[in-house]
Amino acid sequence: MEFSDNILNALPSVISIITAEDFIYIRGETSKQKSLRMVIDTMGEASAKAQDLKSIITTTAKFKESLHTLYVMKDQENKAIVGILKVGIKKLFIMDRIGRQHEIEPLCVLDFYVHESCQRSGYGKQLFEYMLTNEQVDNPCKLAFDRPSNKFRSFLKKYYNLENFIPQPNNFVVFDEYGLQDKPTNSRILNTPPNRRHSTPNEKTQTGIYHRHTRSLTPHHHYYPSSLINPSTFSTTTSSSSSSPPSGNDFTSVSSINHSAPPKEIYVQRKRELISQKEHGKQSLYGNNPIAWE
Repeated sequence: MEFSDNILNALPSVISIITAEDFIYIRGETSKQKSLRMVIDTMGEASAKAQDLKSIITTTAKFKESLHTLYVMKDQENKAIVGILKVGIKKLFIMDRIGRQHEIEPLCVLDFYVHESCQRSGYGKQLFEYMLTNEQVDNPCKLAFDRPSNKFRSFLKKYYNLENFIPQPNNFVVFDEYGLQDKPTNSRILNTPPNRRHSTPNEKTQTGIYHRHTRSLTPHHHYYPSSLINPSTFSTTTSSSSSSPPSGNDFTSVSSINHSAPPKEIYVQRKRELISQKEHGKQSLYGNNPIAWE
């Protein structure tokens, strides 16, 4: 892609390395930073268009807030930018062929684009090899690739014999040669079931009652409306000297409710009673006053 001499002069060599430090402003944006911004935004947009991406993944705004490294290759004689290659370390969760999930932090190729007019001329191989040397990567199989295009996958197969991989939900490609199933010590296996204590329906403790399907303790000071309890059992929760029927605003402790259902079912029951009240006269659950339904 053609650029003016002023923009190309901002790149000191044939393959230049750009990081976020190159965009630190002291007294505003310099002319060199403006040139770099134009190169990154233009090439990033062209890369997204060539790969048919929904959004541009390489922009100056995103690049300045990251720890990524961008390699830019130019052709000074033809006044053109040949291509870009962006890499960075990311934490990934990858499944191997055995079915185990690994947490790894490899160096990832996040964007790789060579302009259409410069493809099939050896520029891509030269740019990629320069990155491997600078990042001290002996074999590209130790890299992860973010949504590589068909052309990029053909490139990896042609020059590095990398072809086989397991499709991942995060769309990253980690080839079998990475060795997850052969060398599990280079990553942390995450799908080992944790040693959790499951409580029984009515396992009593000194401070409360465990409910099914939960590990949280329901203390005695949690209260629910007394209308959820059978009125025939109310005498067991009130004083024997009281002969008057319970009022509408009485409350009783959850510890006196003789059931093993989790708290969620109590709220569901209350919600159903409120809906029933709404359908039959729109009366309040706690008295005879109408509810102001919205």
